[in-house]
Amino acid sequence: MPKSLNPEKVAEIAALLPKRERSDLAQKDLSKEWLTSQIELCQKRMKRDLWVGLPWFLIYSYLLFTEGVKAVTMGVFAIGMVYFVYTIFTTGSYGLNKNRVKVYKKLLEE
Repeated sequence: MPKSLNPEKVAEIAALLPKRERSDLAQKDLSKEWLTSQIELCQKRMKRDLWVGLPWFLIYSYLLFTEGVKAVTMGVFAIGMVYFVYTIFTTGSYGLNKNRVKVYKKLLEE
């Protein structure tokens, strides 16, 4: 990023992000390399969520409709919930990472 953005512009662009991330972003030096690495990281996280989430949903749905509510169905459900709760609190949800990518790309264009 050749020129520095004013804080109001950064705050306007980052409105999609949670408050804590907006304040962290306003204090950082937004280099082109950092923004590019963050875009790649968020896209990897989104891809991981798809690779885990879709098979989990298909397996859980299949077991629920064929086996009903049994131990194996509850086990698959618990595994999925543990993964998604852990992911939401550590790296953010798919939707949050999608918003991060939008914000970082817009900042990269500015």
